[in-house]
Amino acid sequence: MARTHAGVALLGVLATGLVSALGQGSDPPIVISVQPGDKPITLAVPVADWVRQVTLESRTNVENGTWLRRAWQRVSGAGTSTFQLDNSERMAFFRARRDAAPTFLDRVATGLALITTSYPEAVLYEVDATGTGPTSDPTEISQLRIVCSVNGGTALIASTDLFTFGPVDSVPQPWLGDMQIPWPVNLDVMEADILLQGAGYQGPFQTITLRHPVYPGLNEPYYIFGMTTGQYVFVGADDKKVFLGQ
Repeated sequence: MARTHAGVALLGVLATGLVSALGQGSDPPIVISVQPGDKPITLAVPVADWVRQVTLESRTNVENGTWLRRAWQRVSGAGTSTFQLDNSERMAFFRARRDAAPTFLDRVATGLALITTSYPEAVLYEVDATGTGPTSDPTEISQLRIVCSVNGGTALIASTDLFTFGPVDSVPQPWLGDMQIPWPVNLDVMEADILLQGAGYQGPFQTITLRHPVYPGLNEPYYIFGMTTGQYVFVGADDKKVFLGQ
């Protein structure tokens, strides 16, 4: 069984850049204390070999309130995940979520490899992500459908869980409304979510789509968050700008 979100490190900003870590691994959780000084703070989070991504979150009250994502890193192999923070927040509490699940883009790469095995000429056109309900956590929008253009038609593959995909399906009709997405993409969905929250969109969403719509002024691939309000918020995969769709 996959150990997803098994490790949670609580990081409390207490008061010269000192970082102390107690424990190793995910059980018990790693506790890290930080004393802010005049220089940026370095947070070092030990990770085991099962960890694939680490997300740093913060809130102003250690016991309650919404955890906001502040930073994210892809991890490969045991070692240390290091985050640089300024000390602008006089009172904030941090935690590091260590996740065994592959990253969004790693999962897309797996699905693309399966498609190109049957269709070497395939080019990526869209990735649709859905979940079981509204959420503010991209990891819960985990059902993927990958769409590629092939020989004038379309090839599709859907995930069966976080680690595997079903068979490749194909239809003779072309996929319309999108432009090719250059691969690899520069921005993971977790990084897009941090930008989304930083722009003030902290409400729940129901879908996330990676696509480059054929539309004037849209000049790159975007992560498009389908909010429960009915709005669609775009995050540029290249320029990292966040804006509300029309």
